[in-house]
Amino acid sequence: MKFRTFLGAVVVLALTGASAPAADKDAADIAVEAAKKYAGTTISIVWEAGLQSLDPLNYSGPKWEKLTGIKVKVVEVPTDQMFTKIMQDFKSGAGAYDALNVIPSWMPDLARAGALEPLDKYVDKFSYRDELQDIAAAYRDNQMQYDGKILGFPDDGDVMLLYYRKDIFDDPKMKDEFKAKFGYELAPPKDWKQFDQIGQFITDKMHPRFTAPASSAQRPIRNTCSRSASAWRAASSSMRTP
Repeated sequence: MKFRTFLGAVVVLALTGASAPAADKDAADIAVEAAKKYAGTTISIVWEAGLQSLDPLNYSGPKWEKLTGIKVKVVEVPTDQMFTKIMQDFKSGAGAYDALNVIPSWMPDLARAGALEPLDKYVDKFSYRDELQDIAAAYRDNQMQYDGKILGFPDDGDVMLLYYRKDIFDDPKMKDEFKAKFGYELAPPKDWKQFDQIGQFITDKMHPRFTAPASSAQRPIRNTCSRSASAWRAASSSMRTP
């Protein structure tokens, strides 16, 4: 799963030139109007190289320029090099990036280094806090913030979903055998340990019908990433329950 947070000067730039927001305008309208005074300038933003950068290159970047007159220069960087390059740019004072598109797990280190601009004063000044309630709490209350400060806004976010075969989970024989082996009822898993146990149990019982990754519709349990049973086991050893 990837979640990116849009950080820094683009947002600040849009907000600093604005007057008090009109009641009939939303955050996007206000940002656009405020940014028009900077028409003819260019904002540089670092972005994950490859498919992810096609959005700012071909859609959101050109749209922002059309709306505001501000050009968006997208600096593509391989994901495994982004954090290092961002920190190097900040520490050197080179100023190559005006805004960042980052993975939220990097935010604490970037914040402690002083590389991020806290955005709370702008959020409050222009009455955006109510609009932020429309953002999923998992992102708004956690991945947008560090140490109680808003440091970025979500660009995209994945939500993990779990699907399971109700007919298999309700099968009396499967239920009895599972409970005899693990000591609890066969039901949708509540944590990664159960996820691993249930996935392996059904895979072992139903093999080879549910091991082929080609048809997700035939698998007893799957998430949106369409993991096979072997991937579930790997995930359970590397991921923690929130």
